[in-house]
Amino acid sequence: MEQVGYSTGLYAKVRNIDTKKAYRELLDRECYSINKSNIVISPINDIADIDKRDTVYRDFLNMLKLDLKHRKYLEKLGLLKSSIEDQMYKSVPKEYIKKRLICNILKKKHDLPGIPRILPRGRLGMDFYECKRIFCTSF
Repeated sequence: MEQVGYSTGLYAKVRNIDTKKAYRELLDRECYSINKSNIVISPINDIADIDKRDTVYRDFLNMLKLDLKHRKYLEKLGLLKSSIEDQMYKSVPKEYIKKRLICNILKKKHDLPGIPRILPRGRLGMDFYECKRIFCTSF
């Protein structure tokens, strides 16, 4: 029979003891004890400096277009055409192949670890948000 739950509760259930006692026993074990060796956990990728991120994001946004429906929506909200262009509003590509091409170009042009929102994914090597929305810069 498969059991699910949190580790202390499962340990208590297997040992037929209450959770308080299970918690204490787990603390006394070497892997939970104060005497265990210190392990330093560091992030996989430190965030790149702001200039590098700016360069990557600008190159990324320059590879995208703004769909007509998104442009009309932004204009309906009261944005001027010049503001839409200056602020670099872009549509997220719907087609997988377009996303893949953009990812490969970015990967060849830039060192991408440390760039938030550009994510490592399977065979693609990287990916960006999977949504049907508008990208915009935030200055």
